[in-house]
Amino acid sequence: MSATISPAEPKDETFEPVVPPKYPFSKARAAAIAPQTLKLADGRNLEYRVDGDATKPAVVFVHGQHSTSASVIMGGPRDDVFLVMPTRSGYGGSTPNKALTYASIADDVRQLLDHLKIERAHVIGASSGGPCALAI
Repeated sequence: MSATISPAEPKDETFEPVVPPKYPFSKARAAAIAPQTLKLADGRNLEYRVDGDATKPAVVFVHGQHSTSASVIMGGPRDDVFLVMPTRSGYGGSTPNKALTYASIADDVRQLLDHLKIERAHVIGASSGGPCALAI
């Protein structure tokens, strides 16, 4: 007996237009948000930045290669989310990890979220930060 595949009924879907961010990337604002440092359990330093209202939903943004947490800071303050931006191991002020894996990056972020007392967060990653985000 073979399975029969019938076409799906069309769905009445309404799509919202994509709205660009309110503010473009701002080097000046990025420089104004000082990086902070967390001492990780293995003794390494993890540089990170936060932006926005800590009472809003947390969003972890993992940057791509040859970048830092400053790369995603917009021109105005965030009023919609609490943006948590770790700088990956070996970039910026984050100490290199000689045993670097996606799992170790996920553990670094878990320690950061614990430090910030964040129990749940949305996670996104840009470019090579994408696989890191998936590991988290």
